[in-house]
Amino acid sequence: MDAEYRPRQQAPSPKMPKAISERQSKILGVKTHVLDEDAARVVVTRADFQEAYGQHRRAGGAPGVPRFLTRTGPKSFINADLAVRLESPVEFSLPGGGTALGYDTDVVVEVAQAIMDAETAGALRPEQKATARAARAIVRAAAKMGLRMALLDEHGMQPRAGASDDLIRALTDEARVKGLQL
Repeated sequence: MDAEYRPRQQAPSPKMPKAISERQSKILGVKTHVLDEDAARVVVTRADFQEAYGQHRRAGGAPGVPRFLTRTGPKSFINADLAVRLESPVEFSLPGGGTALGYDTDVVVEVAQAIMDAETAGALRPEQKATARAARAIVRAAAKMGLRMALLDEHGMQPRAGASDDLIRALTDEARVKGLQL
């Protein structure tokens, strides 16, 4: 069991958000959870967050802040607002019992942008290049899906079921052409 998962020792607080859906994301390659407090709020656990960036699920770090973001390079590109959200993950109850700590998917994208900024500035060490590749893949997926969703919304339409599958195929093909792995 991952460190951020907590077995049920007492009933979760009635105010604690509850995961009402749990699925393996084809876009991030990790499990995501939709919380009951707002159907649009999707979170990833701390371990899954780290895995999405190619890090070990139990990579450690200060409470709330994954270690790979406290190292030279990405650290100086994390703004104060993002740092607060990284230090204060949301605690939520899991469908099968217990609780987990996680981050809103907006944090996933903002961290990817910070890592890309660090790479552009030449602040990443060679061993951090794989993390930068993962960050680029996340931002690319978010941009493509976000644009599609925004344009559909302008037309008063909802995305069709399986739309993310089309995006996954397109990103996988693009990555293959560029010699990257998603």
